[in-house]
Amino acid sequence: MPAKMSEEAKKKISESMKGNANSARTKIFQDALRRKLVQDPARVDRIIENLLTLAESGDMTATKELLDRSDGKAVAIQEISGPDGNPIETKASVDFAKMIADELLSAKQKEKK
Repeated sequence: MPAKMSEEAKKKISESMKGNANSARTKIFQDALRRKLVQDPARVDRIIENLLTLAESGDMTATKELLDRSDGKAVAIQEISGPDGNPIETKASVDFAKMIADELLSAKQKEKK
């Protein structure tokens, strides 16, 4: 049988429906996880030991997780350039002031006719 939701939980869920719902749900999960880990700090040590053991045995997922958490995730660098690394050429040029002036001049000439 599901437990009754506290007013605070209902409020968080209601707030999570606004804006980025995934972000809000992630925050609710993170908050719950932090509460559990604070209740049993030795649990964190056991998790880290297990992660280290898996990485040492060649588990690439565990290794990647350890590196991402300790060194930070690698930043993907993308450079966008034209041929041979030259700047991208743009040919479109819009002179809005000239367009407006031409339209106004055209409208004035039509009025005179």
